[in-house]
Amino acid sequence: MSLPLLVSGSYQKNYVAHRLAGTQTRQLCHFVGILAAVFEPQSWGVSSQRFTIVSSRKIEVVDYDTDWPHSFESEKLALEKALYDTEVKIEHIGSTSIPNLAAKPIIDILIEIDKVERLDVKADRFCNLGYEVKGENGIPGRRYYQKGGNNRTHHIHAFQSGSFGLLRHRAFKEYLQAHPLIAREYASIKKQAALSCNKDTERYISMKNDFIVKHEKLALDWYGS
Repeated sequence: MSLPLLVSGSYQKNYVAHRLAGTQTRQLCHFVGILAAVFEPQSWGVSSQRFTIVSSRKIEVVDYDTDWPHSFESEKLALEKALYDTEVKIEHIGSTSIPNLAAKPIIDILIEIDKVERLDVKADRFCNLGYEVKGENGIPGRRYYQKGGNNRTHHIHAFQSGSFGLLRHRAFKEYLQAHPLIAREYASIKKQAALSCNKDTERYISMKNDFIVKHEKLALDWYGS
């Protein structure tokens, strides 16, 4: 997203208990620990005790590139052409969508569709654009696609209209856009993590954990106010 993050059990329990109920509660339990899914996605596996991440990709955080919005627009046009017979909303998300934010040079894309299962019968169209079709890839209700192999260039996260997955991605993006000082803090944390993690993906993600846990909650509160 793909995007694991180590999260304290007490935070999950307290936040879930006070913020959401029913379906949203179940969704948050899956999502709150893995916001990095979009904001620095990685390949990952899950055990009962912790996230175990396996990645042969270089951990690189670079300064904001003004070409990133253009790269997104180009890919959006290709996707719209490929999905010409399907009504979708395509958005740029993740760190590369935040002006002046340092990021891994990977374009994250959000697709909203009325029924996410509609994309399953169009898997060949994503393959024709160079994507690997990954299914839910650890997040119930999502359809995930990645492009570029170990030199990853794009990720797609598709969700059904009204899903919590759409809400949290949009909330975090707009929160960082509206709070440039917080975005600058996040950039500093990511750069330091990339430099000091010694190519250890799990360590890189854990070094961002405190920031993500704190600011996802603030972003959701801010977005809903």
